Amino acid sequence: LVPVALVVVSVAHQLAVGVAEIPWLVLLWIAGGQAGPLALACIALTAAAAVGALRAAARPRGGSGPAAPITVRGPASYAGPGSLGGTDSALRG
Repeated sequence: LVPVALVVVSVAHQLAVGVAEIPWLVLLWIAGGQAGPLALACIALTAAAAVGALRAAARPRGGSGPAAPITVRGPASYAGPGSLGGTDSALRG
């Protein structure tokens, strides 16, 4: 997120606006038809990457809580070809 934050701060400084006003300016830019399809794609990808990074940072670390109980019958981790019906003995009818 550091490169994105640096770009936002730089653009805010060049436009002589506060950083908090940048989302409003982007919304006006899009609503006014000033943004092309490539710019919209870049904005969407950047926003999605920022949201994903924030969600990953906010997620608790693995192994901190108890493991979820296994609620299915059969192998817990690997269902080989015999259990999926891919062997000759399973195909005979």
